[in-house]
Amino acid sequence: MNGNDEEPGDIDVAVIEPGDGSGLPLARRLRDRDRPVVFTSIFPPDDRSLDLTPVAYLVKPFSLFDLENALGSAIDQVRRPAAV
Repeated sequence: MNGNDEEPGDIDVAVIEPGDGSGLPLARRLRDRDRPVVFTSIFPPDDRSLDLTPVAYLVKPFSLFDLENALGSAIDQVRRPAAV
């Protein structure tokens, strides 16, 4: 999937490079649909990316352990019922 897709499909979590030109718009669309987002980048987080409340922001290089934890947290968000 890339930011040029008309509409993201039914996904549980997205791993996105926020520095990619289409990364932040894609993340915004997914967050609007209450889909969790994990950002991975060589750059540190900035206000624009943190405003989208990613589950995690992993700065490359990151460990497989960190990625697994981030994805696990994201999946937990999907499975957790919404607060009423």
